[in-house]
Amino acid sequence: MIIHIFNIPFFLPLVIADRYAIIARGLKQIKGDPNYMKKVFLSLGITLLLLGTSLSPVYAFQVSVDVIGSAELKELSPGIEKTVLTRCVAKKVELSKYNLLSITLSQLGDTLSFDAILDQTPPKAFHKDLPEKNLISETIDEMIDAFFSSYQKAQATPTVAKPLPQEKKHEHVLSEIKIPFEAYSIAVLQDTVFVSSQNTIYMYSDTAFQPWWHAPARDKIFRIYAYRDSIIALVDHFDTFHTYKISGSTTEEHWPNPVIPHGDSLISAVLIMSPDIMKEENRWSKASGIEGTPPKIPVGADIISSVMSDVMSEYEGEELITFSETGKLKIVNKKKSLWMSGNKLGNLPFHIKDEYNVKGELDGNYRREARVRTVRYYLYPRIVITEDGTIISIRNSEGLTSILNSFSQFTASRIIAYSRFDSVPEETELSQAGIGFYADLALYKDKLVGLNLAKDKSTLRFISLE
Repeated sequence: MIIHIFNIPFFLPLVIADRYAIIARGLKQIKGDPNYMKKVFLSLGITLLLLGTSLSPVYAFQVSVDVIGSAELKELSPGIEKTVLTRCVAKKVELSKYNLLSITLSQLGDTLSFDAILDQTPPKAFHKDLPEKNLISETIDEMIDAFFSSYQKAQATPTVAKPLPQEKKHEHVLSEIKIPFEAYSIAVLQDTVFVSSQNTIYMYSDTAFQPWWHAPARDKIFRIYAYRDSIIALVDHFDTFHTYKISGSTTEEHWPNPVIPHGDSLISAVLIMSPDIMKEENRWSKASGIEGTPPKIPVGADIISSVMSDVMSEYEGEELITFSETGKLKIVNKKKSLWMSGNKLGNLPFHIKDEYNVKGELDGNYRREARVRTVRYYLYPRIVITEDGTIISIRNSEGLTSILNSFSQFTASRIIAYSRFDSVPEETELSQAGIGFYADLALYKDKLVGLNLAKDKSTLRFISLE
């Protein structure tokens, strides 16, 4: 179905008929008038003007939706077409600048592939894989923002709009330290900064980076953590997670699964990347304690991308701060969602992958052949909590596609703080990456240290929290 919108008043035919009736009567009444011809042409001119202005299109924008899948899925097509147009108008998109927006929603096994192409020069494309159809609405908003936000900004007047009271910007980089290698993660242990490359952890001391620990051959360091008097290193071991506990630059413990510090304890869980009878990718097993008194992590929580902390005093116990399936930051208490950020924070480009076989199947009139599917687990930004309960993380904005393979696909990278959850939540932008993106962060004394990654350099930035 294709929608055409024109500015044609419903009463236009009545106006035209009335004009011609007047002209017909005038021909009989004013034939003896010396200004007879002038009046006739004046009436015709007014009519043609009404017709021309009424038929001039506000926009000839077309939305085409093609659904490939079950009959139930195809029933969504008319609703998608109408809501796309309505949301574009609501967001004040100047549709007269565009022609055709083609959307294809394809059922690929258990995944919905949302693909869109905006017909312009050069054309723009948007793609996102959805695990379930209730994410279609949110994805439509993402698509509209990806296609039209840059144009709307370019057309905006230079007048600066007043920000909402709960939104603040704060850029105060106190100092920077250039790192002489490509860095991936940072941790602060007893006021000492540790920085990791893919295979080595360095200790920053006396204005120099000293090699402190080397990962076993073929292991790639994913993220490092400070834990008591040790450093925990989560590594990629042939596309599976292994963990090392290091004290005094010596390996103390090695686990063949993710082991993550949570407070003064260590917890472990298994990441199940390929779907089985549950038909769900990237599932986490129930977390278990390895050391100390572990917090009560909800079943299925991503232990790498979660933190337990009491950030909402009106609720009993600690809350789980983690990421939703769409990449938004959220606070959960006993499976009840208490708060969710308005914007998604996005993944980091670091991932592990797995492959599994998909059986051939008959879907309506389509025969899907057996194939090998690749599933990826992308690392989310680190979440840190300050003493006053402020949540700090990284928002990496993606480009026109949701596939993160290179630095250039981040259109922006910011460190964001969320605070005052007991009243009106406040969002503050602490820093923008500029070139490259923020890959990690940690608290250092009364400051925040962020790891900025670019193609040709890595930098530590010390940022004021005041």
